Amino acid sequence: MNREKLSGASHTRMIRLFIILDRMDEDWKQTVLSSGELGNLIATSAENIRKDLNALGCSASGRGYRVSELTTSLKVTLKLQQELSAGLAGLDSWGAVLLKNPDSFPGIIITAAFDSSQNRIERTESLLPLHPSYEIREVFKRENIRVGILASESSDPERILKRMIEGGAEGIINLTSCPLMVPENIFYHQADLTAGFLSIVSRINGVEK
Repeated sequence: MNREKLSGASHTRMIRLFIILDRMDEDWKQTVLSSGELGNLIATSAENIRKDLNALGCSASGRGYRVSELTTSLKVTLKLQQELSAGLAGLDSWGAVLLKNPDSFPGIIITAAFDSSQNRIERTESLLPLHPSYEIREVFKRENIRVGILASESSDPERILKRMIEGGAEGIINLTSCPLMVPENIFYHQADLTAGFLSIVSRINGVEK
């Protein structure tokens, strides 16, 4: 992917578009969709679709884009062919959920998990190797783990983050509500599911009424 041509917003739109197209059944993948129809899939304009796809070098044929060909092109240009290994920090809360499905997330495979509680490690059943948190740096280096997932706020997220980066992590997914500062050369995404749930509950219960 050419980051000089594709902005952060464009990159997010194209990732969302790829996910939707990739999940279509085979009948749909043989259809041709216009830029307007593609835009409707991710709630954006036809102009944005044309601009983003042009930046990626994906051109229309005839009246639009054949879904099968566009899906393949997006996978290649967005560099999604190669899965990356990930290390999971935190075996409670969201970590326990992720640990049960280590290979069910697109683009990554969780290959090792960590926790600051030795008691929790001993009580957790898993096919993955489980390590104490102080081994994060060494295990990341040894196993060439490139993505770190922070799933618990009970084990000092800032210290965990530091160990992951020192171990060679190039990207961090933060599932906690703790905002973290990362170096500019580290890709970072915060997906605070707890805050999302509580925000919806608060609104439904009338905070904005």
